[in-house]
Amino acid sequence: MFVIFPICLLTSYFLCRKVPLSGFFRIVFYLPSIIPLVILALGFTNMIKIDGLLGKIYEGFHAEAPSLLLPPKVRWTVYLFTIWAGIGGNLLLLSGTIKRVPTEVLESAHLDGVGTFGELFRIVIPMIWPTMVTMFVMSMMGIFSVVFQPLFLTDKLMNETMTIGLWIFNKASDNAGNVQAATLGILTTIFVAPVILL
Repeated sequence: MFVIFPICLLTSYFLCRKVPLSGFFRIVFYLPSIIPLVILALGFTNMIKIDGLLGKIYEGFHAEAPSLLLPPKVRWTVYLFTIWAGIGGNLLLLSGTIKRVPTEVLESAHLDGVGTFGELFRIVIPMIWPTMVTMFVMSMMGIFSVVFQPLFLTDKLMNETMTIGLWIFNKASDNAGNVQAATLGILTTIFVAPVILL
């Protein structure tokens, strides 16, 4: 939430300013959102394996490729994958909202000498604030939906990359753990719902 959201905001802003290759970058960032998670995780895993694309790059530099799917780096690999896979939807919403900011307001700001970051923080963000608040609340609710990313990437090392959602999923899959899964689900709802409403 605190990593993906600022990345999406800055990326959307600069893509809307028509930087070179903005169309290409828009596709690169949005592509993970339309590819099924299983295929995306499989492709990502094959790419970062020691004998995958990353390994070939290291081999070209006569260096030993790091094992990103084993402890202690596996946790950071799951973080990176989750961030990369989560950017697309937010990027699309923010880009659409930023494009609706009236060009007259931006032109007036340029005439008054407002720079790029002044435009972002003094004009664009206040004008898209309702969308940002909605997306922030949706991101807070999405914290517990990080289930299948660590499951697909690190099937054998789930203890290294366990999330609350994955723990509930595993317990609910086992008939003996239904009560524990339901209890944790209710407890997290009791503690998180007031924060989200606030």
